[in-house]
Amino acid sequence: MSAIPDISTAGPEEAGNTEPFHSSASVGEQHAATPPEHRRRWVRQVAIGAGGMVLGVLLGVGFAQIKLPGSTPFPAALEKCEVTDSSYFRTGDEGMSLTIRSKGKEDPGANMTDVACVLRALEVPDSVVSKMDSTRALDGRQSGRWKNLEASWTYHPDSGMNLLLEVTHD
Repeated sequence: MSAIPDISTAGPEEAGNTEPFHSSASVGEQHAATPPEHRRRWVRQVAIGAGGMVLGVLLGVGFAQIKLPGSTPFPAALEKCEVTDSSYFRTGDEGMSLTIRSKGKEDPGANMTDVACVLRALEVPDSVVSKMDSTRALDGRQSGRWKNLEASWTYHPDSGMNLLLEVTHD
């Protein structure tokens, strides 16, 4: 027989190796011997990560529902009716409101064709348009609501209609 040990059958000490021998069995045994606090820490980290992802998705969906300045329907309606350069159609409150001043007997203002175009582009319901058409000077400030918009207006034959449209968060 030879003096060299057969390392295929010899254990680590017999092969002259003083380092512990790592077989797949010993790795499995090592994992099974992992203290429970390490496993609990891992589970806690995974749960926190998953919770953070769920919270992020919920916040993202929530913020997507908020109308940010510039994402209101007013600029598109004004552009569609080609009245973006008119001083009688003014956006305000970082795009959250639109003021329209129509022509009266004595005061200049937008012609009613342009006003009607903007109202159609904003999908103002017929009931609100009917209220606007029938408002008298003695009626004071009137209002109407639809979707996420609110309108309030006054009318006098001399000065025309002064209309304020606002985005609501209802």
